[in-house]
Amino acid sequence: MQPAHEKIGVVDSQWVVHQTVPSLGSQGEATDGKAPWQGVRDRCKKEWTMFQSRMANAEKDYFRSLQVEGSSNSTATTI
Repeated sequence: MQPAHEKIGVVDSQWVVHQTVPSLGSQGEATDGKAPWQGVRDRCKKEWTMFQSRMANAEKDYFRSLQVEGSSNSTATTI
């Protein structure tokens, strides 16, 4: 499996059929007795957490640049 940063911008590198079955399960690697799909899920959760953190920081920086307290429509709550 390639690191995520090497596939940025690739949207349709493979066909995906959604039938409530994980479509990327065969792409992971079995480690520490975990099934390949568990590695994919763990990586997805880690990347989602990183994305949320980056978005929150970007919002805080944006509002700070405007010298405005966090918007009620935003995840940024304090400055």
